[in-house]
Amino acid sequence: MYKSAKEHQKVYANINVTPLHMMAKASALEQGSRVVVDVQAHASGELYVNDMPAYGLTVATSCLVQPLAGDRVYGVVDGQHLVITAILSRQQADAVMTLDSRCANLRIVAPQIEIEGSQRLTFHSPNFTLLTRSSRWVADTLHQVSKRLFVRTQHASRKIEQTDETQAKHIVQDAEQSFVMKSEIASLKASAVLKIDGGQVHVG
Repeated sequence: MYKSAKEHQKVYANINVTPLHMMAKASALEQGSRVVVDVQAHASGELYVNDMPAYGLTVATSCLVQPLAGDRVYGVVDGQHLVITAILSRQQADAVMTLDSRCANLRIVAPQIEIEGSQRLTFHSPNFTLLTRSSRWVADTLHQVSKRLFVRTQHASRKIEQTDETQAKHIVQDAEQSFVMKSEIASLKASAVLKIDGGQVHVG
């Protein structure tokens, strides 16, 4: 719930913040003046302040959260621009909060970083690279869809408790030294031709 103009005037009196009701009376604000205002948006999406039509709005580099229409913001006057330095409250409580670095690279450095999405976590990028010494994926269901899958490793081990099914137009397996198939019951079926070729063929 927003405070009244008197309450805001009292709260920000010690830091020289211009109250909302005085904005319309001021023809021009001094350089560095600090204000608390509500921002609105044109049909084009461009943000503006009703009481400051002559000032263009910009967002400070340190304010990564993208402001939305209806937000109450804290700003500093810089020439003919009002630089938004912080978002104090949001009228739309369920609105998406967007972190926008405005074309600058964003880097997060910390000993431990945890990202938690209670419902969904989505990544969108034309290129995705993961560099790590150890990686662990745990899921009830895992789907991988790609045009090409390439895996290279020194050792590989798979354990399937139930059925392992592979469907392909052609299957080629190449072992340089030995190839072993072991099962209690085995069956080879070919609808046209079945060929077994080797320097020695032992049966039984």
